[in-house]
Amino acid sequence: MSGTAWLASYPKSGNTWVRALIYALRHGGIDRLADLREERPGDGMQPAPGVPLSDMSDTEALQVLRLGWQLAESRGSDVVPRKTHQAWTPAQDGYSTRWLPDGGRAIYIVRDPRAVAVSFAHHLGWSHADTVAAMNRDDEVFRPIHMAHGGFHPLSWSGHVRSWTRQQELPVTVVRYEDLVADPHTQLARIASAMDIDASLDHINVAVEACDFTMLVARESIEGFSEAPSVHKAFFRRGTVDSWIDELDPSLSDRIVAEHGEVMSEFGYLPEYRT
Repeated sequence: MSGTAWLASYPKSGNTWVRALIYALRHGGIDRLADLREERPGDGMQPAPGVPLSDMSDTEALQVLRLGWQLAESRGSDVVPRKTHQAWTPAQDGYSTRWLPDGGRAIYIVRDPRAVAVSFAHHLGWSHADTVAAMNRDDEVFRPIHMAHGGFHPLSWSGHVRSWTRQQELPVTVVRYEDLVADPHTQLARIASAMDIDASLDHINVAVEACDFTMLVARESIEGFSEAPSVHKAFFRRGTVDSWIDELDPSLSDRIVAEHGEVMSEFGYLPEYRT
């Protein structure tokens, strides 16, 4: 029986914010931003097996990777939120690397790809044009690192979204970033239900207040945050829904729509779109 809830998303779609909300919901707030890093289960190799990658084939590494997640889960009774930016793609054994036995589930966070492009470009230090081009590709363009050390092959933005929202192996709760901004209380209640967290309205109110985006930005400026791309760049930037309108060149916006319009329409980002 698995105790993992995958927090899956294309990069810069709100994954860390959701992690912060879940942490605040369980702990009654956030004392330090560093706590998010210290309690950050991810999709890399867990230390428990203690077997060097150099001694394993890719198939063996896959088995040990899943075993490490299971061992970590068995230490407590709570569902473990485990972050991933990896797409749901078949591994050597025919299942996704992130496939888990009965009990596993997924929360998929989706965000308008035009906003993703602006935020991701800032994070990577790339131009908007290069970032948009990368989001349109299905080959690996970001971090060619072994999967067991957190390397990821995200696919294109559309491919990533479809891979998680159309897979049939795990139940998935889809959360739109824009809905989380507009009504964080309702969306956090949905997330809590998907993770079997018994959360009262008071608990949800406390968590939402602790994770107000302006509060996170202010705390990062004082405390710093280890997940920031560098000491010169903030991780929590603007958190707005439509800043891309002013920041993204219209030609690049049109290029994103041309490439991803069908999926954007499916998730309400292009109500006027027709195939």
